[in-house]
Amino acid sequence: MFVVICDSPDYEEELNRKLREDEIWRSLPAAKHNRIYPLRLEECWSCEGLSLERQLEKQVELLLSGHRIQH
Repeated sequence: MFVVICDSPDYEEELNRKLREDEIWRSLPAAKHNRIYPLRLEECWSCEGLSLERQLEKQVELLLSGHRIQH
């Protein structure tokens, strides 16, 4: 699962804390198997063709790198 997040220093950490405390979120299969990937809002802002291609490249990069939202 990809989650779009704001690009601020403390946002991802605060989101991680809130998600760890949320019972419904923790019940999602993606959360149970640590398959939540953060996408920066700035990387997903546009919907024109080249931007969509870059977004797809970023998603592949996240999947291969293992960078995940910790819960």
